[in-house]
Formats: sequence, C-alpha cells, structure tokens
Amino acid sequence: MKKPWRLSTTDLSPPIRAYLLVNFLFGAALLLLFLYVLVYSPETGTHPIPCVYTKMTGEQCASCGLSRGLSHMIRGNFQAATAINRHSPAIFLFFAMQLLLRLTTSLMAIRKSMPLKYLTITDAFIAATTFLLAFLPLLLN
Repeated sequence: MKKPWRLSTTDLSPPIRAYLLVNFLFGAALLLLFLYVLVYSPETGTHPIPCVYTKMTGEQCASCGLSRGLSHMIRGNFQAATAINRHSPAIFLFFAMQLLLRLTTSLMAIRKSMPLKYLTITDAFIAATTFLLAFLPLLLN
C-alpha cells in the first residue's frame, strides 16, 4: 500500500516536473540574491557590482543604492533602506513574495490541488502583477 505522504518523481507528469524545475531555478536565484545582500554589508559599501550608468555618466540613476537598500532590508533596518533608495522596500517585498510564491505553487503542483494549466496562469498573473507594482515606479522615476 502506497503511503500518501511519500511521493516519487515517477508520480509526477513531465509538465509538472518541468514546472517544478523552473520554480526551483527561480527559487535558487532568489536565495542567491538574498545571500548576496546578506553577505555584503551596507555600511561598508563593498558591494562588488558597480552601477554602470553612474560609471559612464557620473550621475546617479533610479536604482543607485538598491543593493545597499536591500542589504538594510534583510537586516530589518527599513528606515535606512528607504533613505538610501525609496524603492528598496517594494523591491525587497517583491523578491520575498516571489520566493513564497515559488514554494507555494510548487507544493500545489506536487499535491495536484489545481490543474497545472490554471496554476501556471495564476502564477504568471501574480508574478507579472507584483513585478509591475514593484518595478514600474522605479522605471517612471
């Protein structure tokens, strides 16, 4: 008798396995982003990725200070993050929500609690909407 809490990869259809792989890759990229902003201190300014726009023009762009702002956000210093770049909280929230969305939709796909077609459409809609809410103000700046 098969136990309901044990699942092997053979129990999943190829489309579900592909969906889980994409979710895993996005989730891993998000975890690497969080690790990056956790490792580099916002106070020392040692982030190794410089702003190309500032290097070329000498002017600051709308995303300048975002890495330091996200470093402050992951440490819980919301006031400092907002002072460095006012878009930091929204973008940090977007990344955190995406990580939660990757986990949630992966579990839903494994449990087959919704047809994959509808799960994918819902996932894409939520991801696109939160992306626009987080990044459109940055682009319109």
